[in-house]
Amino acid sequence: MQTGDRLSYHPEDALREVARFHATLAKAVADVTELTDAVSLRDQEQFEKRFGPDWKAVVQHKLATYQSQVGRAIVELQDIAEEASTTAP
Repeated sequence: MQTGDRLSYHPEDALREVARFHATLAKAVADVTELTDAVSLRDQEQFEKRFGPDWKAVVQHKLATYQSQVGRAIVELQDIAEEASTTAP
């Protein structure tokens, strides 16, 4: 059941739902931030060993795309967290 459904059935639980949302949001920001370190220099060296120098540019491009997407997700989540903290009860 989603938050909107739970609130429509039990509006008296609204404060608990909002608190749960804030806790979940903080964990999401931490989890996504952790992803930025998911591909280490050691991993990059393993890619080069496995695929050879011809694949290095492709792997680097995919890695840069991945890191950009994770960075964008972090910014989005931080924006949501900031907005939620200013409207918290």
